[in-house]
Amino acid sequence: MKKMIYLCVCAMALAACTGAATPAPKPTDTPAPAPTNMPMPTSTELPIINRSAPGQPGATNPGILIEMTAAALAPTAADKDWLEGSVFIQDKKITATGGKAALELRGNLPTPCNMLRMVMDKPTASNLVNIRVYTVSDPHRMCVQSLAPLNARIDLGALPAGAYTFVLNGQEIGKIVL
Repeated sequence: MKKMIYLCVCAMALAACTGAATPAPKPTDTPAPAPTNMPMPTSTELPIINRSAPGQPGATNPGILIEMTAAALAPTAADKDWLEGSVFIQDKKITATGGKAALELRGNLPTPCNMLRMVMDKPTASNLVNIRVYTVSDPHRMCVQSLAPLNARIDLGALPAGAYTFVLNGQEIGKIVL
């Protein structure tokens, strides 16, 4: 008797698992839209995006060079409530063009949600310029935990004529003459 009840329960459970038969969709006389051809880019040069706000440079394609100013990366009042993090710098270079200095950085941000920040000290009497680069992120915002590529050119602005030594996060990165 117990076997019979068990078999009945199993049969009902299996019957409940199978869905009701649904009719197959009827073919329509409307033809499917034709695929569209997208034009392919012909240039092999990297595009340049100019940004005046810090945004999230790591969220872009790593092949895209993002240009920004040092002022756009300055700390904000909201940063005091956010978490400070590192920037994983793989390549750094200081350049001079037309009396202006620029810092080029390639590497990664800790996550796509981290925002780049920069503090540049005024040149010392010996023309040493200290630069600190870091990230901030909102601790209450959920974010995917993956590295975000960084490829940025930061305009450091005009400096008086002279020879300068630049130090980035405690390491000398180069000397330029303006």
